[in-house]
Amino acid sequence: MHPNLNVVKDLKSIMMLEIKGNENLRQIDNVRVLESFQYLTSIDLSNNRLENIPEIIQCLNPSIRYLDVSGSNAGKVNVTTFQKFTHLRELLLANTSFPVNDSELFDSLQSLIFIDVSYNDLEHFDFKRALLNLKRLEAVRAANCTLAKIPEFGSTLKALHISDNFLRELKTNSFKSVTNLRALNVSNTHLSSVDFDVFEHNPKLEVLDLSYNSLQRVNLTLAMSNLRWFRLNGNNITNIEGFIKSRLPRLYELDISNNQLSCEYLTAFVAQLKREWPKLELIGDPWKQKHDQNCNR
Repeated sequence: MHPNLNVVKDLKSIMMLEIKGNENLRQIDNVRVLESFQYLTSIDLSNNRLENIPEIIQCLNPSIRYLDVSGSNAGKVNVTTFQKFTHLRELLLANTSFPVNDSELFDSLQSLIFIDVSYNDLEHFDFKRALLNLKRLEAVRAANCTLAKIPEFGSTLKALHISDNFLRELKTNSFKSVTNLRALNVSNTHLSSVDFDVFEHNPKLEVLDLSYNSLQRVNLTLAMSNLRWFRLNGNNITNIEGFIKSRLPRLYELDISNNQLSCEYLTAFVAQLKREWPKLELIGDPWKQKHDQNCNR
């Protein structure tokens, strides 16, 4: 049975609509009812298996601010599908198989602040052409998208979540254009080493997640004066160099668990951390490492 929007047709003043989490849901009937919801600003249709997404989107009023169709088939959406949504601020298209060959798909979304395109095959998607014209874009989530390199984004970007891809390395100019970047997640992207000078163009960086890669050593050669949350857990790190208060004056949370740090090394390193950052929170258990040694705390 398909849900029928006729049952809510008289609720013309609703501002938010949620129909989500129904894995057997393929279609919503009487979607033209949506045209009468002139006050609707948020619609969440995530984690269904809807097959009439383009039809639903066309019936929404232009004042929509939040649209989540993650988990459904985007079908034949095109540039005209989103043309009227000039006020849309958040768009979630994770796992929708949206047409990646249409680089003009998002051109009309000039108010867009956040977009989630995770769990789509975006190896050949032209991020530069598709997103650089979005002058207000602040956050992009592109996890598990078969990406082999960091796409180029505009200077307005503040948060980038690009975990579970196949980056293997962070090149010198990877983040040169995102000078306002504050949060970066490159966890589980098959990194074997990181030259921290790659972040020289990102002085505002506050959150850095390098967890679950294959790092063997960390050499912090760059002062990161605003970094507060640092994730290094789940690597193969045996040595951490350059970790001094003058380079990380605002460090607040650190995770170094599940690495290959020896007990002897940990004893000295944790003592240094407590001495230089007395308010630092070590999340995870720093004494829990991948080796078989039972470190005495």
